Amino acid sequence: MKEFWRNLCAFLVVVLMCIVARQTGERDIIFPELAALCIGLWVVPKQVWHVGKLQLPIIMTLSATIGVLLNQQLPSLNFSILVLIGFVGVALASMALGVYVPPAFAACILPILTDIRSLNFLWGVLAMSIIVVLGQDMMKLVGIRPQAMPVYASPKWPNKKVLRRWSMILASLLPLVIVSGVAHLPGMLVPPLIVTLVEFSMSGSGFRTRPWQVLFLLVFASMLGSFLVLLSHEAGLPIECGALLAYMIMLGVFGLFSKSYAPAAAMSLIALVLPISHLWYWLVEVFISGAYVILVSAFPYLSRSR
Repeated sequence: MKEFWRNLCAFLVVVLMCIVARQTGERDIIFPELAALCIGLWVVPKQVWHVGKLQLPIIMTLSATIGVLLNQQLPSLNFSILVLIGFVGVALASMALGVYVPPAFAACILPILTDIRSLNFLWGVLAMSIIVVLGQDMMKLVGIRPQAMPVYASPKWPNKKVLRRWSMILASLLPLVIVSGVAHLPGMLVPPLIVTLVEFSMSGSGFRTRPWQVLFLLVFASMLGSFLVLLSHEAGLPIECGALLAYMIMLGVFGLFSKSYAPAAAMSLIALVLPISHLWYWLVEVFISGAYVILVSAFPYLSRSR
């Protein structure tokens, strides 16, 4: 029952984001990775990322700022180059703060891929991060979550092994960036796929032993979100209805697997920020890119023991 209430809260906060975006007309505040933050910090009962209550809004907003500034200051550069620069920027910011929050990469990459230059995106990411922090505290207070983040997590400063691993992750990302940029297929670099690369390369979570299950979840979530958004569009309904239904179904799928995978939750909402015309062939990009990410992430991960 406690898990049900955590899932319900995770769903309702995404509903709130969509309602605010629809009523204000500010599409730039739609942040699909909010779903991943809610999974990682609300639904999953344990502490999955190394971050504190004060540090989460800082790293998320800083990452979003990097993405928006790159868009504003370097508009002539290919999106794939900006993604690469943004990735390096977030990695450096994470090491400087001594925290580990993979969704921060999404906060940087999303504005680059969707051409967001408005500061409203920054305020939206900041507000959502604060809501997640306060919501986690509230869940612990009412007894539906066993623990909450510390106010300030002791920074884990990078050493030679960590620097080598980040270098290998960057090298693994480079071929994907080149292919995406040359073929002009931005869907290959959608944030949940980049977050998956970081998660699989840096973490020893149980999903590493089930890579094809992860690929299934990513492809299924993208397929479900795309289909329901297209269906809502064709039926004359707000596309948010289709995306929210997809997110709800993914929460149910996580229950069936008895394991929640945060990037797949975000993937179910990505269709909200992609052009409708792109959704018809986006699944092919996700499958190819997802399979590549899962395969190459083994190499940076193996460097942990060196």
